[in-house]
Amino acid sequence: MNQIAEESLLFDFYGSLLTEKKQRVMRLYHEENMSLSEIAEDCGITRAAVYDSLKKAESQLRDYEEKLGMLASYFERLETLKEVRSDLQKLKDRLPERFLDREKGAADLISDMDARLLKLSEEA
Repeated sequence: MNQIAEESLLFDFYGSLLTEKKQRVMRLYHEENMSLSEIAEDCGITRAAVYDSLKKAESQLRDYEEKLGMLASYFERLETLKEVRSDLQKLKDRLPERFLDREKGAADLISDMDARLLKLSEEA
């Protein structure tokens, strides 16, 4: 994952722990794609102050991740969900036809579980 994408994800997880000023600078830079000069003009500060604020905020976000590990945990859960979905598909492929044809048979159960896992992965 590239650095900008990682910083954006870290901001999603931990941004509320930053000061309002740092949140605003991070939001303008990462979500609004504004340049340092544009942010400086918008916030009424120097370009150097914007740069310093961004670097300090990014450093804080990395520190939070080192201590709390929420982003790493998120990716681990996503990987587990992918594995479970794959296992469910393999199970479905190995079931005899007689199970797949029943009204509330295994195929419906597997499809339901797959849909729930997909929803969980989207929420995560």
